[in-house]
Amino acid sequence: MPRLTGDCAFCGKPLELDRVGFRDECPHCEEALHACVQCGHYAPGKHNDCNETQADFIKDRDRNNLCDWFRFGPGGQIGQSGLDKSAADQMLKELFNKS
Repeated sequence: MPRLTGDCAFCGKPLELDRVGFRDECPHCEEALHACVQCGHYAPGKHNDCNETQADFIKDRDRNNLCDWFRFGPGGQIGQSGLDKSAADQMLKELFNKS
C-alpha cells in the first residue's frame, strides 16, 4: 500500500503515514488527522465546504469525524501559509499605507 504524504493543515509540518484512522492525531501538534481540514475533498465556500457531494454535513471541520469519504491530502489549508506573522504584517502595511 502506498504511503500517504502531505502537510498537516494545522501546523504545516510534513507527514508520511501508512493510514489515517478516525482518532489519529498529528505527531507534531496533536491535532486531529481524520478531520475535514485534513481532507483532499475540503473546499471552503462550496456546499458543505466539501467537493464530495454525497458527504454528510460535518459541523466541526477541524475535529475528528467519521466521514466515509475522507482521504488524506491537501484541501483548503487552515494552517501555515508559508509566511510568518511579521512578513504578513509587513505585506498588509504596504498594501494599506498610502504614501
